[in-house]
Amino acid sequence: MKKRIVLLLLVLLALVTIVGFSGCSKDDKAAASDSATEQKASAAETGYTEEEIAANLSLHEVYKYLDDTAFGGVTLPVIQDRSGIEKNLPVEKKSKVTIGWACPSMGSSYFAGIKIGAEAQSKKYGYDLKFLIADNFNATKMSADIESLVTQKVDILVVDPCDTQANLIDVKRAVKAGIPVVASGVPFDQSAPVITTVVSNNYEGGFQTAKYAAQKYTDDVKVIIIPGMLGHPVSNSRVNGWMAGWVYGKQIQAGTAKDYREDAMLEGYRYYKELVEKGKVDMSKYGAMIGGSANGGFNEVDGMAAAEDLLTANGDTTVIFAENDHMGIGAAKVLSQRGLSGKVQIYTAADGDKKALEMVRDGELATTGYNNPVVIAKRVIDLIHMMYAEGYDANNMPIITQLPVEVIDSSKAANYIVSNSEYAKELDVPFYTIEERNAE
Repeated sequence: MKKRIVLLLLVLLALVTIVGFSGCSKDDKAAASDSATEQKASAAETGYTEEEIAANLSLHEVYKYLDDTAFGGVTLPVIQDRSGIEKNLPVEKKSKVTIGWACPSMGSSYFAGIKIGAEAQSKKYGYDLKFLIADNFNATKMSADIESLVTQKVDILVVDPCDTQANLIDVKRAVKAGIPVVASGVPFDQSAPVITTVVSNNYEGGFQTAKYAAQKYTDDVKVIIIPGMLGHPVSNSRVNGWMAGWVYGKQIQAGTAKDYREDAMLEGYRYYKELVEKGKVDMSKYGAMIGGSANGGFNEVDGMAAAEDLLTANGDTTVIFAENDHMGIGAAKVLSQRGLSGKVQIYTAADGDKKALEMVRDGELATTGYNNPVVIAKRVIDLIHMMYAEGYDANNMPIITQLPVEVIDSSKAANYIVSNSEYAKELDVPFYTIEERNAE
């Protein structure tokens, strides 16, 4: 009886976004049967019926795993209130603001874009920016940088964490010292005392890219995966998202997809865990074999090395998922050297800078994803300005304020290229409170 009461309350609170698909055939009875079996197993584990889960997706088993960094960007259908978390928000308006920014690296054009955007928008508002760089994702160095910025008594701190667990301790110390914190790049847990995280949705980027790719193939494919660094929250999220997106894309193609995707997310998560454990995954149920993965270090040189090793071990590769453009560009060079250009397709989920956009336009990469770092940094500074100059109440914002999720293929790439910039055109990133977000 209590369970039913809780369910009714949750149904009243929940706003479930239903993604509908039309024109799908019902010709894959085996896949439909498998999917139904898995849903029943999921329902059994949660203690709710299939009908109850469908009515309120917050009850779905997949949401039990949100504390895993592989779900970075995923939230409950109804976002939990964060107003009770002490964030030491500014209490009075201020025209001169000193911003401390802790950045994990300068090893790619992404972080160069972060610095460009932060400097440009700070200059626009007349703010003092203290921008410190850790040594290639060194969490210990970042801790020292944050401590230095706190000691300098900056007004507000921006943290793009190297390690969300280790650097959370630093964030808590800053907030305790009276310095509010905005995150960038990688979201902390929603219980962290940060105002919000301005970021691309890493899980969603992987998911949507794979959903797009899966429907391009009717024959079985061999896939190799090049993450930046499995174990890093960004890589975990994009790869986990890719697995789930591939499952859902194939379900759409077969006409067996449900109106909601949580079953596919759960199944994809199980495939992701298998990849981490075994290095290979049999996804033949969904027309794919994952032949292996190798870290590409988020950069072109290591991406080339990873592609060389993986292609040597998997000569029948059809598809490469390279988590970001730099590694995808490295893989494209290897394909060219081996005479495989056009025969193997490379899908990337980020970052959509000019070089990658041109390669997508010209067919050297199949996709990229929107992840403009200049926009991320500018919007962080905009939020700071809103709080200090306009009195914006940021006490109950979602842990993630995300960029638009865009899978950019050859038909779209030219629309994102800006002649006088190395980065994609700037899209708007609106700010919401949790109440506003849930109301959507």
